Amino acid sequence: MKRYNIYYTKYNIMARDYIPYIKVVYTNDIYHEIGKMICTSIERIDRISYTEPRASEEACEKYWLEEGYERLSNNLWFLSEKPEPEPEN
Repeated sequence: MKRYNIYYTKYNIMARDYIPYIKVVYTNDIYHEIGKMICTSIERIDRISYTEPRASEEACEKYWLEEGYERLSNNLWFLSEKPEPEPEN
């Protein structure tokens, strides 16, 4: 089984905005996993992509923590705060 990181944005009714999520899955059929996510989600999923990462899971987790993501469950992460846009000069 291969490890994939699925990146997607899902509408959050409390924030009234799309929130970025990352889901780590171990599977041989990534398209089945993506289809299951879309069909079983109550919220609207806007954008979805996936990667087969070269870095270890620990390295990915460390990077996500540095970027402001928080762990929701064992294999699900979400961006807790959107980064402020840089002011234009």
